[in-house]
Amino acid sequence: LLQVSPTEWLVSDLGAWDQPKGAIWKLVVEPGKPVQVTRLLTGLYVPHALGRGPDGKVYVGEMSRIFRFDPAGADPKSSIETVISGLPDNALHLHRHPLSKFVFAPDGALLVNVGALSDQCADARGRPLGKRCAESETGEKAASIRRYALIAPGKWSRDYTIFAAGLRNSVALAVHRSGSIVQAENSFDLPTRWEPFEELNLIEQGRHYGWPY
Repeated sequence: LLQVSPTEWLVSDLGAWDQPKGAIWKLVVEPGKPVQVTRLLTGLYVPHALGRGPDGKVYVGEMSRIFRFDPAGADPKSSIETVISGLPDNALHLHRHPLSKFVFAPDGALLVNVGALSDQCADARGRPLGKRCAESETGEKAASIRRYALIAPGKWSRDYTIFAAGLRNSVALAVHRSGSIVQAENSFDLPTRWEPFEELNLIEQGRHYGWPY
């Protein structure tokens, strides 16, 4: 959900996990009038995060990429530009956490969630795969927050560094007005719904936050 004017909101609709049925909707909400609903974009793969970029355009975290578009344009679809590509894909549902949440860091970099490939890095019987989990090692491609450096206005590096690791699924990221990066951790699943507790983390560059063991 993203407010783009005093009366207009954008809403992302995942649609389906394994088909391009996602959409971006515009809601116009004015006192005393029926809500106006317009579908701006269709055919998206699991769109999730929405954000206003430094260029004023709207950025969308879609499975495998982040793109931007102009929701006020005559043809919003024709304004789509891919900003970050090559993010994980959940083809055949092998990737358990494909939501591309992102935030703009105070230095202009894009910080992007790359969720863990598995639920808790275990075998079919739920047993840990060794003492360490390769998915969560610093430098690995999953269970982390990637940092894409700003290289020019509206342009980010194709390469990335691992900003923080050991994070199962950072579907909630935010930048506090102090400049601090905060995260809500989507923790792993157990038979009981009461544990483990979800975490709220202050994200510091270079730290490992412990997922999964």
